[in-house]
Amino acid sequence: MNKLAHSLAVSLLIGLLIALAGCVPAAAPVAQATLAPASAASVAPAQQVTPTSLSGDASLPALQSGALFRVVKPDGSAVMFTVEDVKALPLAQYMTEGKVEEGPKLLDVLARAGVDEFSEVVISGPKSSQTLTRAQVDDQTVLDLTNRGTVKLATPAITKADWVKDVDLILVH
Repeated sequence: MNKLAHSLAVSLLIGLLIALAGCVPAAAPVAQATLAPASAASVAPAQQVTPTSLSGDASLPALQSGALFRVVKPDGSAVMFTVEDVKALPLAQYMTEGKVEEGPKLLDVLARAGVDEFSEVVISGPKSSQTLTRAQVDDQTVLDLTNRGTVKLATPAITKADWVKDVDLILVH
């Protein structure tokens, strides 16, 4: 995509987001978020990831009320995780720059979601996304529990400045 087309696409997206920012959604029934699969939606395999977030992608299953993040499996089904679900998983620690990052291993989260094999995962939050290959995901790749009740990706596979904050989507390929 050339720079002009990319700039136009970004401008259109920003304009759409600004227009929708004032919209108030109708009251939706409150759903109990559990580790049960959500409805299956079609997810294109190996889609190209841009540096922006995939969190608002309408083709992906929506984040249910009360859920912290969702894991979208290759078949398009989603598994929702609450704060309690994350805290119930074994915690791992990863030390970087004198600070301990602590949370469940990404591999444990994926296993709990029923994902045994994958070639890559896309970790996405409201402001950024990162793609990790299977070789980059190891026991030091954790979803760090923050003091704000969210999780961030912490891993030696990418620089700390590129870690994804407020993770709300894990897309598995």
